Amino acid sequence: MAKRRTRRRNNTLPFSAQLIVAQWLFAKFGFESTNGRFLMDNRDVPLIEALRDRYQLKGDMTLRNSEGEHAIVSRLLAEADGLPGISDDELREYDRNIKHLTEKLNDGRAIAGEQAIEWKYFQYLMLLFTEVYLDWLFQKPEALRDELNSHIETWNLAHEDETPLTLLDTKDMPWLELNKVAYWSATGSGKTLIMHANILQYQYYLERYGNKKDLGRIILLTPNEGLTRQHIQELAIAGIEAAPFTKNQGSLFDKAVIVIDINKFRDEGKDKTVSTASFGNNNLVLVDEGHRGTSSGGDGTFLRHRNALCEKGFSFEYSATFAQAAMKSDAIRQQYSKAILFDYSYRHFYADGYVIPPKNQGSFK
Repeated sequence: MAKRRTRRRNNTLPFSAQLIVAQWLFAKFGFESTNGRFLMDNRDVPLIEALRDRYQLKGDMTLRNSEGEHAIVSRLLAEADGLPGISDDELREYDRNIKHLTEKLNDGRAIAGEQAIEWKYFQYLMLLFTEVYLDWLFQKPEALRDELNSHIETWNLAHEDETPLTLLDTKDMPWLELNKVAYWSATGSGKTLIMHANILQYQYYLERYGNKKDLGRIILLTPNEGLTRQHIQELAIAGIEAAPFTKNQGSLFDKAVIVIDINKFRDEGKDKTVSTASFGNNNLVLVDEGHRGTSSGGDGTFLRHRNALCEKGFSFEYSATFAQAAMKSDAIRQQYSKAILFDYSYRHFYADGYVIPPKNQGSFK
């Protein structure tokens, strides 16, 4: 009997073309694609640039009309046939949520003597996409899983020469594979501000559709102690209470964001380390530069601790260099292709005319 020929897998497609969650979200706004790009005016352009150009979005989109609607939402609402996956009422509600959280952050910044946030168009879209995702996750996780699986199947059929993406297989527990999202965002593009907004977004949806008592702690994982100190300062500017982790923390810090170097986590705590289990598994976990902990693959220490902390909670990750880790390990590729919610990596940052600011000369943080 002749041996069956096995199709060779090339795995040459850029990681930016494999982002299932991001592609699903763009489809809700009328930009359907399996390769992360869109044909517009006879031009093959990235989805983010196609959306930007169709609605003539500029760097600063800060104006709101007399009814309080953001300029971006006003333009989306003007779409002749409406958006294919979001109703006008939903879009207006998402915008109101973003308006309220922005005002809350700006109240804190005003007290700290800092300039008010004025979202760049891509930052606003990050928050808008997050609203859509969290709304689906809390209200209809099974439908979210099924729609993402449909996108995965379509992607696999369109890319038969690539190693296929695995389906989300959680049976009666879709939350387990849907409770981790990531933002692939260039250094200097404002990841820290997005992080602060994400905290308020998650708290809003948990309180509205779930139970805020289900949230254990809010934990920000950093790659080193220097960034731990920096994040504590920036959270304070935003009016968000934060504290570094210490062994003798008491109830005074129960409502504070706990900021901790990921290297301090161990399976069993010692004098200078802490056991992951001591935090429980229903936390909101924020991860700065998550790719730094993925070098050891899908079973790496970083991912194991992160997954344990948010098993019944949720995780947001932020990094400028997810592709490097994802293309070295198929386990990482499989996970982050179904986690990255928005891609505003360096190529888009440069395409919009931004450059990395000199050290200590400011950024979009």
